[in-house]
Amino acid sequence: MATKPLSPGALLILLGTACGSAVTPTEPDGASASVDASVADATSSSDAVVNDASPPLPSVAEAFGSCTNPGPAGGLGGGSELIRVDLDTSVFPSAVCNDGTTALMYVRRASEATHANKWVVQLQGGGGCTSGEKCADRWCSVGTNFGAQKMSNQFAPERGTNGRGVLSNRADNPFSGWNHVFVYYCSSDSWSGTRGQTAVDAAHPVAGGAPVAYDIHFNGANIVQAVTDTLRRDGVGPVTYTDAAMNSQELPDLDDATTVVLAGASAGGGGVVHNLDWFADQLNANNTACGGASCPLEVMGIVDSSFPVSMRSLGLADTPMCLQDGFCTADAFVADKYVGVFTGLWQSRVDESCVAWNDAQATGETHWCSDKNFVLENHITTPYVLRMGLTDSLVSGNMVDAGFTVPSLGNAPLTVALFADLVAAQLNALPGAVAAGNESADVTKVPGVFGPPCPGHETLSNNAYFDVTVGTPPLTFPQLITNWYTSSGTTVAVATSIADVTGCQ
Repeated sequence: MATKPLSPGALLILLGTACGSAVTPTEPDGASASVDASVADATSSSDAVVNDASPPLPSVAEAFGSCTNPGPAGGLGGGSELIRVDLDTSVFPSAVCNDGTTALMYVRRASEATHANKWVVQLQGGGGCTSGEKCADRWCSVGTNFGAQKMSNQFAPERGTNGRGVLSNRADNPFSGWNHVFVYYCSSDSWSGTRGQTAVDAAHPVAGGAPVAYDIHFNGANIVQAVTDTLRRDGVGPVTYTDAAMNSQELPDLDDATTVVLAGASAGGGGVVHNLDWFADQLNANNTACGGASCPLEVMGIVDSSFPVSMRSLGLADTPMCLQDGFCTADAFVADKYVGVFTGLWQSRVDESCVAWNDAQATGETHWCSDKNFVLENHITTPYVLRMGLTDSLVSGNMVDAGFTVPSLGNAPLTVALFADLVAAQLNALPGAVAAGNESADVTKVPGVFGPPCPGHETLSNNAYFDVTVGTPPLTFPQLITNWYTSSGTTVAVATSIADVTGCQ
């Protein structure tokens, strides 16, 4: 898949957001599948915030209404299998999108009685923006294939959507028949923000670069909190909806759950990384079957398309981040974005134990808690399964275009083939890395790992998720998940060659 050239300072790739150069795949019925690119234009953090005390300003929707563009990527097709439920902003006032419209989810009650207390909650992906300038570009879909539909609820299907991939009721889906929740992404912060209304400025992307000051919200983590509390009936009544047959349905109480999966791909995968341990703590603390040291509840994560080549293994000397922005080491780049974007513009809630552990140990690496690879290897203690395509066209293409080199190989330029080799090595090493990581004493189950040779980016909402196989005998991702969950059979399946892409999506 073709990628666009990176602009100066472009790479928030490993920090949980993305800015698009994607071509939107479609499902067989033509409904758009959610797609995330994996590289975000990260301009200097100094231009992000105007002043929180500024007088009332127009919202991003009002300021750039003349160039509103939903964008071709990240759309959600309509349907009637999962029904739209808007969150209650009278109870959860921070559960709003970038433009201040109400955040929402799509739900379906368990279709099988035996699965009444089993849940999959999927966080949608869809890139992100890291400054007033980039958020204006995103709203108008300038320089990115994402657009206003990932910043507002106004483009979300009004009635419902259909369940695909991990939210399908296909017989070969290990989560078929469970309670299904799809959380619509409209916060542009990889599900990490707690900032709320923030005044920023930008040059108008279309109207001749005229200066514009406007308000925008970054509430990804607050939306996750509101969804969790809503499903737990904390402060609100049961979630009810009318299904396609016009029957009234009521979701079970999440506090009665026996098994809960938090899943996401790309920016949604970043959301799982930032929120999984917090989510598990919330559910364990309130589950009706948990008491004292006993808690039969099982919480786990699925992370897709969110484990690129580690920044620590790359050279930045030939990248725009070094040549134009002055960040010539991975540590300097990550530190700047942690301060300017994660703790600055977004006021992110990243993995809390990562911050606490690194602060307590005085490692000087707290800023790496915004890096997905670092957190997955060292600080996620809730069990999870990870999938990463070895030739992910968005991630690999953008990293190659950025001009990274590999110091351990004589500063060889990064290529797609080299990207695949490095990602494969990381995937194979992940279980051991977690077992020896910073919080290994609290890890109860090392990750399951699936690394197909495929270029497809974000597969959890695509029914092709079921068809790609790795290894001999061939193993699909759903089969690997089942093996890992039941502690039987192969739990690490990583392709040894990128030449065979049969069945890839």
